[in-house]
Amino acid sequence: MDNSNERRHVMLNLVQHLIEETLKQVQCDRNRLSLIWHLAVCPAYHRQAKPGIWNLGILFLLLFILFGMGCQRSKAGITVAGSTSVEPFAELLAEEYMSRHPESHIYVQGGGSTAGIEAVTNRAAKIGMSSRNLIGEEKNLYTVTIAKDAIAIILHPKNPVQDLSLNQIREVFAGKIKSWDKLGGASHPIILVTREEGSGTREAFQKFMMGKEDIGLEALVQDS
Repeated sequence: MDNSNERRHVMLNLVQHLIEETLKQVQCDRNRLSLIWHLAVCPAYHRQAKPGIWNLGILFLLLFILFGMGCQRSKAGITVAGSTSVEPFAELLAEEYMSRHPESHIYVQGGGSTAGIEAVTNRAAKIGMSSRNLIGEEKNLYTVTIAKDAIAIILHPKNPVQDLSLNQIREVFAGKIKSWDKLGGASHPIILVTREEGSGTREAFQKFMMGKEDIGLEALVQDS
């Protein structure tokens, strides 16, 4: 290998190294990068272009990679995911923290308590939000209690029914009592609204209120 070819070979390796280092700092379309590599760099090398043209080609390639591909500098941060009832509170905490530490990035997502626990277990999130207690192998995770809340049964303000026993509530949500007249109200069907599967609120309600009874399938599902 003569000196000119050896110089080109060294420069080719240098460009490839610079590209790999650049990819560690930015988020790019690797397919387009590969296309540019094969269309621009490799032909220039194989054609044994003159050193001046080769140097100019390298400079153009690097400028194109850095500025012409729409690459965005990666914003590494902390992902917080889980309970939708905790989510608004977590968003306020994240905003306050980022206002004090502008260089930080915190991304808050919902999905439900179970989803948040699974996200932390699978390392898809750094912090999981849960509005229920951990069970089984979940107890291996480190927990911090940030607040305690209560679960309330809500009726329309014009509903004359004002007092329900725990057993009546259980039978209503199980679908065994379907009309308000069975509870001292008007002869109207009871329309149930509950939380989605995976919700910590729903799981807590199921555990402490329903016991062995399941929530009726006719209940409407509503996120918090």
